[in-house]
Amino acid sequence: MTAGFEAWAYGPVDVDVYKKHKRNELVAFTQEESNEFLRENNPVVNSYLHSMTRKIFNSSDFGLVDLSHRDKVWSDKYDPSVPYNDEVITAEEIVNEYKKK
Repeated sequence: MTAGFEAWAYGPVDVDVYKKHKRNELVAFTQEESNEFLRENNPVVNSYLHSMTRKIFNSSDFGLVDLSHRDKVWSDKYDPSVPYNDEVITAEEIVNEYKKK
């Protein structure tokens, strides 16, 4: 896994995605790409993704902040005394935490 996140004030941020979003460079998945992605995953992964997606879309902005602040990988790396915290949270750390949940 190559994705990396930083422990920002409102939760973990994928800096590459953040920068692309700010420059309007993000491209949405087509329905066919989404279907292909789901076909390639096993049913357990798809069930988890569906559950998490529903939870995320039904949360307010600060509900999502609260949810991300419960993650140990974020709280271990975030330091409120550092204005622009760039402590890296690896995708592997996030996956390992969520495997235990």
